[in-house]
Amino acid sequence: MHIHLLHLSAQIYKARFDFPSYEKEMQQAVNLAKEGKYPLLIKEISTELADHYNEIRAYKMAAKYYKIALS
Repeated sequence: MHIHLLHLSAQIYKARFDFPSYEKEMQQAVNLAKEGKYPLLIKEISTELADHYNEIRAYKMAAKYYKIALS
């Protein structure tokens, strides 16, 4: 449940164009999903974060989170 709340708060940050806070919340959500072993949440959240990094041309970070989504 906490993972979903982090994801939701990250969406609010993105809507407000507060990208550093969005990235921080999403990274926390990915880490919590990994600790709790929720593969579907890991895939969903890390893919969304990777897409964000790809849009802002942070390709190294995008590759990192695409790799997490695939593993």
